[in-house]
Amino acid sequence: AWGSTLPESWGAFDVVLAADVVYPTKDPTCLIALRDTILALCPLGSSTTLLLAYKFRTEWDLDFLKKEILPHFVVVEEELVEPALNGAGRRCQLFTCRRQGSPSGSDADSRMAPAST
Repeated sequence: AWGSTLPESWGAFDVVLAADVVYPTKDPTCLIALRDTILALCPLGSSTTLLLAYKFRTEWDLDFLKKEILPHFVVVEEELVEPALNGAGRRCQLFTCRRQGSPSGSDADSRMAPAST
């Protein structure tokens, strides 16, 4: 579950893929748990790449992405992906990210409180 401690036996990851995981919810604690899990899977000082696919739904979930997840990363590439089916559906943003900061710096890894609504 998001927010749970990760088993050490999993080791390090080369790539973490997160698709369609940031969305509006009445319980923002699940998104805080998602953020904490992403940060644990992409630790400071690692070479882990985060591929994050995001589909805009509301200003709230976009705000969460911009304030709670992306500030912990350097966005190496951002691509806007158009719908494949004759333009039907919504566009998706694909972020290719690397964790910013170093293991010794605590400012990039600070945990933020959930944004008030």
